[in-house]
Amino acid sequence: MRPGGKWFWASGILRMKPRLNVQWNEIYCKRCILCVEICPEQVLFLEKDEIMEKPGCIRCYQCESYCPDIAIEVMDQEEKHTV
Repeated sequence: MRPGGKWFWASGILRMKPRLNVQWNEIYCKRCILCVEICPEQVLFLEKDEIMEKPGCIRCYQCESYCPDIAIEVMDQEEKHTV
């Protein structure tokens, strides 16, 4: 279900958008911005109704752990290079 590090679903319901170090699902996300607020490096931000990422992620997995919608995922180093 995840070839090349990208999530997909045949119906198009599940779609992960790759960023620098995270993947974000625009459909599952309700824009609560908990991931933005919990990020210790403040690299995540909401822009034009999308979660975006600046350089500087330390891969602490806080955004992924605290997301109530399972809408954000931190990519492993190997996964990052295949996206």
